[in-house]
Parts: sequence; structure tokens; C-alpha cells
Amino acid sequence: MNYIRFPGFRTLRKLLLQLYVPTHRSTPPPHTSPMVVCVQPEGHTRVVGVLAEQFEPAGGRRVPHANVTERPDSTGGNALDLRYRDVLELRSLLGAICNELARTEGGGYRFPRFRLLQWLMEVDLPSAPPEDRIVELQKRLQDRSLGRIAHRKDPVSDLPWRLRLLGWVLTPAYFWVRQSGVVPGFGRQYRWFLRRQPNLAPRPHRTFFSLAERLAPPEWKREDPEQVRRLLVNAFLADLRREHRRIGWFRRYRTTVPIVLLDRDAVPGADTLIRTIGAVRNETGIDDPLLLVTSGSALPAFVAHPDGGDVFALPQPTACGEDATEVLERWRAQLPHERRRRNEAAWVVVCDLTNDRDLRQLPPREPAKRGRQSFEPGHPPLWRRRWVAAVLAGVVVAVPTAVGVFDDWRTCGTGLTWLLEERLPSELERIDDVCIGVLDPGDPRLPYPEVLGGVGATIHEFNRRADELHREQPDRPLVTLVLLAGIDPVAGGGDAPLTAVREQMVGMAVLQEVQLEKAAQPFEPLVRVLIANAGPTLAHGGTAAEKVGRMAAADPSVVAVVGPNQSRVTTEQALESLGAAGLPTVAAVLTADALFEASRLYFSVAPQNSRQAAVTAAYVDHLIATGEQPTGRPLARRARIYVADDPGDIFSRGFADELATRFGERGFAVEQVAFTPAGFPPGDPGNAGHVTDAAEAGREACDADGVVLYAGRGNPDFRTFIDGVAYRCKNRPPYIIASSDVTTYVADRDVSGANRSVPFEYLSHALAPELGGPVPVEVRDFYARLYELFPWEQTNLGRSLDGYAALTYDAGFTVVAAAGHLGQENIAISGAAVWPALMAITDAGDETGRYQGVSGVIDFGGTIERRVPVDKPVAIVRFADGAPSAERNIVCAGRDDPATPAWCPADR
Repeated sequence: MNYIRFPGFRTLRKLLLQLYVPTHRSTPPPHTSPMVVCVQPEGHTRVVGVLAEQFEPAGGRRVPHANVTERPDSTGGNALDLRYRDVLELRSLLGAICNELARTEGGGYRFPRFRLLQWLMEVDLPSAPPEDRIVELQKRLQDRSLGRIAHRKDPVSDLPWRLRLLGWVLTPAYFWVRQSGVVPGFGRQYRWFLRRQPNLAPRPHRTFFSLAERLAPPEWKREDPEQVRRLLVNAFLADLRREHRRIGWFRRYRTTVPIVLLDRDAVPGADTLIRTIGAVRNETGIDDPLLLVTSGSALPAFVAHPDGGDVFALPQPTACGEDATEVLERWRAQLPHERRRRNEAAWVVVCDLTNDRDLRQLPPREPAKRGRQSFEPGHPPLWRRRWVAAVLAGVVVAVPTAVGVFDDWRTCGTGLTWLLEERLPSELERIDDVCIGVLDPGDPRLPYPEVLGGVGATIHEFNRRADELHREQPDRPLVTLVLLAGIDPVAGGGDAPLTAVREQMVGMAVLQEVQLEKAAQPFEPLVRVLIANAGPTLAHGGTAAEKVGRMAAADPSVVAVVGPNQSRVTTEQALESLGAAGLPTVAAVLTADALFEASRLYFSVAPQNSRQAAVTAAYVDHLIATGEQPTGRPLARRARIYVADDPGDIFSRGFADELATRFGERGFAVEQVAFTPAGFPPGDPGNAGHVTDAAEAGREACDADGVVLYAGRGNPDFRTFIDGVAYRCKNRPPYIIASSDVTTYVADRDVSGANRSVPFEYLSHALAPELGGPVPVEVRDFYARLYELFPWEQTNLGRSLDGYAALTYDAGFTVVAAAGHLGQENIAISGAAVWPALMAITDAGDETGRYQGVSGVIDFGGTIERRVPVDKPVAIVRFADGAPSAERNIVCAGRDDPATPAWCPADR
């Protein structure tokens, strides 16, 4: 079907009454009215004139409407512009409609978008290059905005000269901001052209002015005429939408739909208007409040079909006016199907008055009755008018209070401090009752101040000193490093995750002090540190990374992110977001090889799973070849790998796979056994290669006659695993080598000290001085400064044995070294520039950027593919009698390191 057709003037009047009744938000869709096209008898008085008389109810209150029955004035056109004649006629017709509706009795509607478009299409600009035309257009737009006061007495002349000078400076800036459309809610008609209208492809234009130049003569004539017509109608309807109000606190006459009456026989462009409105409604799908009624001696060409096959006719009613509801219901029923067909006639309802005798006999005005049987100006209900002052007063007090309290809670405030003090700057958001986002470590909203607060206060003080020193020494660059961490204790893990984060913060604090004490040189950056909390197990890593990216866009000093401490799927999401924001990430303790695929801007200073697995396999192979018996009995050439069954844990599964590959290459019989980690539902013990939990895995490990390789997490699962071993075979435990994540268990001395029966060995990325062996000067200097800053690091509260502080220091110093290299080359420091500078930290080729870090030599090898240090040291540490032992510590470092055993593998 193309349109609904019905006869009778009385039916028409009843239909218009139903469409005219004020609509509310509870009205079922569609809220948009159909366009009523009346076919009148030949030579009869114009139907729109009769309808206009219906809008003059008793009481002198005129129903707002526009009645266009004469040819509008046309400007800017040319009779020879046949291709654009429809555009010019449509523009003139819409201008006449706007003039009618803008009158007080027409509703007082304003049309800023359409008026601006109309002005642009008529403005006379000189023939010049586009850049010059844009400059001239900016001046014309400013003059247009000031045109309302151009002929009035200039009040500025009475002001003091200082205020006049300020006005001369601020006025151009004000108009640029207003007309650029870059500020939401300010100059919204300019913003609409860039953000809302779909017709002239505004995306390539960064400002309104370049788009406006396309709309000025003669440029708009180079556009598709159909798109220009749709833009005119879109602007007109957008203005109507903006002015129409469904709840009329003010201008209550606008609660009724604006009515436009057109005589199609006398007004050029009427058919074009009907067709274009239908096309725009189909294209945008946005409701508008327009009620358009037209009359003419024939149907529009795009509606009328010679075959008449698609015409749907209602049966002749027995009593005039009884079938208006059925007309509207049938139109609404067929509208969705016709809109999907992009049928422009879908919005048309045809009223056939060619044989209507009632039209001739109808009096000019039927007796007025209030309510649904007469046309009356819109009135809001009485209670809205009587209590408007009280309601507004309550809203003014209640809404800001509620919004402020809620927003303060949402941004992790106390809920009331917004009323009493200035809010601290941060990018925080409460998600799952955890504060996610970026903040200064000295912010009182830093979670768990009893664990993190002391280090946070130190970093905050160093941030203040760095800002102050940067002002005194402006040649020294100030770089901001964001420490991405999971600040929340995991269920069952106690404070271990929090203390690991604290150790990373300790490493960053040492780095800050080192840089603060260096001599003033343009290649010695000052360091500011912020914290980005991604929640427990980095569950909200993607969200935290997006907030870091937004902060970096606003603050160019933010050049890199350091310190993610868990290799999980959410870590990959965070790395992808940071890479998209152009921020390199230097991990301190992450070892999963798969993470390098998430971002080409990702680096790590820790030895990866592949290297750790190669060292472990070579070490065990060496023990068997030499006949050594670490448990007092021969080792079989078998390897049993225990891996956490956590699909989000990239580290555990990746390390287990690397171990299986490396041990398999050396002829070991390898089996993998999965266990359900803490916090997950119990696994199915009936599945082959799967046990219920870490305790069952420990009890089962007692049966292994080869090496037991633990590839899970340190806390709390390894503690449970060891308890399972001790429960069943503490007098004859298996030979156990554990992953590097077990360092968190070892360093928690109150927990690991209780284990005096089950010895094991574990992998470590960095050794504390008290574990013995030759200590490089870099290590001595780092720990001396660390113990001076934080004396409790030498007590049971300290966590230096896990190497987190040293590794985080190296990760941060790697960024500082890259920034210093840029400073020496007089290159501006940014995230985009730091990335290639990081790859220059190598001695490969002609570079000399390799340096000795606290955790070993940092040399990225000089290739884009390799973003982890070459031959990064891997230590194998013995744990026995409740403590790590200094008697047997093996370190596999570089090829040229004399302390490295001959069996240690080297990176390929």
C-alpha cells in the first residue's frame, strides 16, 4: 500500500482533532502525524481556508498555525537553474512557513538552524580560494550575530576603556567558540551541522566554517540537489523538535503540534515539500511534531499511480466522522512496512472531497466546545501551573544535592565532601564497589591506606618536589609514569596482592628520588607517578586503560605505563587500549609471551615464560645427567606439570605449555594436571588430567617419581598445594620446581615461614642481597636507598625477596633512559617518541643504550619483534626449613657472564 484514502470533510475534521490533541510521553508511537493531502472539487473554495476558520475558537485565543496560500517571495534563484528550481522553491516555501510560525499568533517558534542555512545559501561571497572564503565567511557570521544591535545605541561606548579593550579581545574568541560547535550546549545550531545532520557528509570537516563554505553560493549548486533538499527539511524539522514541548511549563501553546496549511495549487514547491518530508522521516527515523495539511485539485505525482493498484480505500461510512479513528489505526498499522520500503508516500493520508456535499453546506465555525471536540490552544493541567513554583524550588534544592552526593559516591568520594571542599582531580569511577581509575598516590581516596598509604605519601611528596624543581629548571623534562595495578585483596589471598602493589610503588619511589638528586641536565627527566587501579586481578584493565588514555590526551607529560603484575585476558585488553592511545607499556613482572601480540608498544623487563621454561628444562636435564639427587633419591626422566584451570589466566596456561614443549624436546615423559584455583567452583575429579583443587593436586604430587613443575599462582594456591604435599608425604616429598609467581608466597614470611617440612625450588627474576652471591654495585645502591627510604623493608613487613621493587624500578628507569635519549637529541618527549627510543636500548648495531639494571642487563636486542631483554637473568632459588637458602642459588644470565653455568641456555 502507498497511502490511506478516505472521504468526507467531517471525517477530516475529526481526524485532525485526534492528531491535534496534545501528545504526552505515554502516547504510543509513532508520535509523528501523517501528512493529510486533500483532493478538493474543481472550482471550489480552497479547503485550507475553511480549515483555517476552524482554528479561530471562541474566546479570542487563536490556535497556532501557518496558512500559506500565496506564492512566497523567491530570492537567489534563476529561471534557468532548472536543476535547482525545486531547491529554490522549497527554500522559499519553508521560509514562508517559518515566518508564519514565528509570529506570536503562530506560536512564536524560532528556527535558528533553518535561518542559518537559508542565510548561508544566499550569502554573497567573493570568488576566491576556499581559505579566503572561509575567513570572509567568519567575518560575515560575526556581523550577522551582531546584526540585532547594529542600529541601536552602542552601550559599549559608555564603558571604561579597559572594559572596551577586554570586549574587543574576547568578542572574536566568543564567536569562534560559539560558531565552531566544539562545546556541547553552546552554539548548538552550529554543532548540529557537524554532528547531527546526515546529508552533506560532515565528518571530513573539523570545524563548522569549512562545511559552511560548501553551503554558500555557488558551492551548494555543486552538491546533489536531493541532499540539499533533505538538509533544508532536516533543519526545519530539527528546529520544530527543539521548540515543541510535550510538557508546557512555559509557552504552553507549544504543547500542541504546530499545524501548517498549504494550498498546493497556488504554492510552488508544496509537492516537493511533502515528498522530501517523507524521505527525511524514512531516513532518520526521528519523530517530529509537524501536522501538515494540503489541498489541491489533484494528487501529487509521487502519490498518484495511473493503475491505482496500490490505493487502499476505506468503505463509504454510514455517518460522517465515525471512521476517523479507523483511518488513523490503519495508517499506523501499515506504516512500519512502508517505511522499510523507503516509500515516501507512506506518510500520506488522502482525503477525497471531490463528491462531498457537506463541504459546501458546512458553516464557517461550529460552536466551540472545550476538550476533544474543538480546536483549543494547549493548556497544561492545573496542578502543573499551581505548583510550578514549589516544584521548581524543590528541584533546585533536591536535584543538585542528590546528583552531587551520587556523583561523589560514584567517583569514590565520601559523599559529602563536595559541599565542603574542592574535589581532588582524578579519573575515578566506582565499578562493582571498587574504585577504578587514575589518581595521585597521596589522594585520600587511595584504597587500603593502612597498607599503601605510607608509600603513597612519599610518592606524593616526590611528585610535589618534581613539579617545583621543573618550574625552577624548565630545561629538565617532566615525565609522568602511570603505575597500572590491581589494588584489591583477592578472596583467600589475604593482603598479598596489596603488598605486591606496595612493593611496586616502593620501586617507583626510589626511581623518583634518584632522578630528583641528579644534576640539572636536559637529558635527566624528573618523574611524577600516578596510580591506575584496575581492580582485583586486573578485572577492569580495559576501563582503567581508557581513563589513562584520556588523561594522556589532556596531559602530554604522561608518556608511558609501567607495572601490570598479572598476565590475564583483561591485561591484554588494557594493553590494546593503551596501544590505541599511543602509550607504550613497560611491564615489570609479566612473563606471558602471548601479551606481545596485544600491542606493538608493549615491553617487559622480566624474562618471559619461554626463557624460564628453557632454563628449567636445561637445569633438570643437567641434574639427571650428572646424577645429582636434590631429594636424596634418583630422579626419573618424567615431568608432571600442575596448571591452574583458569581460562582468564594467560600466565599459568602459557607457562605450562612452554614447560611441556621444552621438557619434551629433552626427552622427558610429560603430563599435565589441571586443578581448580581458589575462588572457582570445584572441578570434575572424573575428568582425566584434572583434580578438584590445589590441595588435591599437592596430595597427588606425592606419587611423582620425576620432577613436579608447579605452573600456577603463588597466593593462595601454592600455599594450599604445599599443605597438600605436607598432609600426605612430608617425610618423603617430591622434587618441586615452582613458577616465578611463587615469589609472592616466599616473600610473605609469616606464611611461608610455617612451611619447614616441604623443600622446593622456585624461579626468580631478581635476587635480594641477603640471598647471597656476588652483588653488583647497582643492586647494592638500590637496596641501600630503598632501606633508607623505607626502613620497614628490612623487617617481616618487607617484601624485597620477591624482586617486585627492583623489577619495577628497572621498568620505570627504562622509560627514563629512553626519555633521556630523546632529550639528548633535542626531540620532544611524548608517548609516540618514547616507543622507538625504548627499542634503542641495546648495544646491537651502532647503538650504545644497553645498561646494567638492578635485576640484570637491559638490552632489547635492536629489533622491532623483540621487546624483552636478551638473556635476562633467571634465578633458581632453594627454599628449605621455612626460608629461602643462600647456599644454593643458580643464576642463568648472559653468555658473557662468568657466573653463568655452562649448561644455561642462551636466547636464540
